[in-house]
Amino acid sequence: MSSNNGCVAQSGNFVESAHLDGLVDELRQSRTFDDAADLVLRALSMRCDAALRSRYPRSSIQRAILHLRPEGGHQGIRVRHCTPPSVDEPSSEVSWVSSLTAWRYVAQNQAPFEIDVEHGQVTRLFRERRGQNESGDVSISFEGQQTLSVMRARNTTHVLVLPVEDVRGNIVGQACLEVQCSRGMHSSHVWLDALPGLRNVLGVGAPYVTGLSEMRSGATSSELSYPVVGLSMRPVLETLRIFARHRETLLLQGPTGTGKSRLARWCHLASPREDQPFVVVTLNSVPSELQASTLFGWRKGAFTGATHAGVGAVHRARAGTLFLDEVDKLDLAAQKSLLRLLEERTFQVIGGDREEAADVRFIVGTNADLEAATKSGAFLPDLYYRINVLPVRLPPLAERADEIVPWAQFMVRRCASEIANEGAFSLSEAAGTRLAGYSWPGNLRQLDNVVRRSIMLALAEPDRSGDSDSRELSTQHIERALDMEHSLARAPSERADAMSCLRTAARTVVARLMQVPSVEASGAALDVAASGFRGLMLLEAVAQSTNVEEAMIGLGKERMVRSRNHQRSLQAAQAKVAELRSLLEREGLVLP
Repeated sequence: MSSNNGCVAQSGNFVESAHLDGLVDELRQSRTFDDAADLVLRALSMRCDAALRSRYPRSSIQRAILHLRPEGGHQGIRVRHCTPPSVDEPSSEVSWVSSLTAWRYVAQNQAPFEIDVEHGQVTRLFRERRGQNESGDVSISFEGQQTLSVMRARNTTHVLVLPVEDVRGNIVGQACLEVQCSRGMHSSHVWLDALPGLRNVLGVGAPYVTGLSEMRSGATSSELSYPVVGLSMRPVLETLRIFARHRETLLLQGPTGTGKSRLARWCHLASPREDQPFVVVTLNSVPSELQASTLFGWRKGAFTGATHAGVGAVHRARAGTLFLDEVDKLDLAAQKSLLRLLEERTFQVIGGDREEAADVRFIVGTNADLEAATKSGAFLPDLYYRINVLPVRLPPLAERADEIVPWAQFMVRRCASEIANEGAFSLSEAAGTRLAGYSWPGNLRQLDNVVRRSIMLALAEPDRSGDSDSRELSTQHIERALDMEHSLARAPSERADAMSCLRTAARTVVARLMQVPSVEASGAALDVAASGFRGLMLLEAVAQSTNVEEAMIGLGKERMVRSRNHQRSLQAAQAKVAELRSLLEREGLVLP
């Protein structure tokens, strides 16, 4: 009996190996991410379908989704419909909704899991073969109610989610298999039989889909136009990727210099209108009396000085995207005209006598509090609610500390390419540390100014490197650029001695901390302030030295340098400074 079982097992292994060999042969012929992902999804669907039908003959695989999401952000998504959609669904949105929600559980659990759509339960699959302790599975409530509603509408009853790993064992994405099984089931009866085969498929297919992810069709142009994505910006871009595919007005809100124009173009390139015009109107540079004509155009003789007809931004953006930046600068008359355009999708050229259709997708940007502006009467409430359809807040650079050095490096390369005859530039590690320790109230625009100024200062110096093809930006260049940033803003009376500056800072901080409700909270805040100041001292010492080791030795940390623990100390200092800044922002002592 055992001999027969052994023969059956060997036969099954032989068939599985043959199937995988055939899959590899097909994957080797793939030239794009989409091609490879289709092959993997087909193999996953066939194995899952066979396991299900052995127990539930009327069950079916609805769709399979493969989504790569490595540390650098979104890399690709592919959907395979195994049965015709039961509802009229825009495939991009429903795929993103289910895949984005599932990713949270993949990242947290790093294991396969099942979603019971009917009961809203998530069960992690610890066990991979029969006979293991059944109490190993743990169920929790599924948090994405919108996702559950979408999946129920398309008759999905269960979802199996599998992590996708790269060759190093890092989880870089997930595969989702959506099932219709109206009779009900549980993971212990079905999934455990299928898991080994499904994981084999992913093990074979992952190197191909990850290797071809940069060659996928579609959306590469939008991603190339936004080169740095940190932890705070990833959810913003994932939301914008969904919003970009729809015609509704998109509202980008954020402080000056956070990159609203770049993100508006990114959304245009990620939309179905990517091949059509992208037109930008920065309204704070348009006088109020010219705002309507700038938007809608004018006929010859429509007003004094109109010696010829002019084409407006709405017409130039036809079939494409119109980005209206600083929309809060519109006067009330132009606001009324824009409201009518958004509501009726028609406009009239100044001096014209007929209505024209406006086939335009609108993206609106502002750094103002539009809700407060409506209460003060400066902004029409109806217009505010019309443009506040898909609002997205862009965090300031101070909340994106992990992006500062990568953005600076990108800006160095970009500026160097603009002055190609002057050779290449790079950013030293110490200079990056100095940039990371600055607050950047002007956000990305200010960072770009400082980087450009640093390069100009480096060019003004004799090249001592002996290699004219490469120059390094040091902390001295960054310090001089930052000093030039503030020198004109400081009056001579403000240049007090160091002790007076410290006393003023202490007086301001302590006065605010004394207002904290509890003694324990104020004491904790004082500890944060003290440790944060020590961190500031360390970062400033590093910024003023030629390298990190010299700074640490100068502060009496020679033993730490010898034991190679100085980098850890530097990272701790940066964390303390960030904690101090967060405290001061909460207390209103620095701009967020």
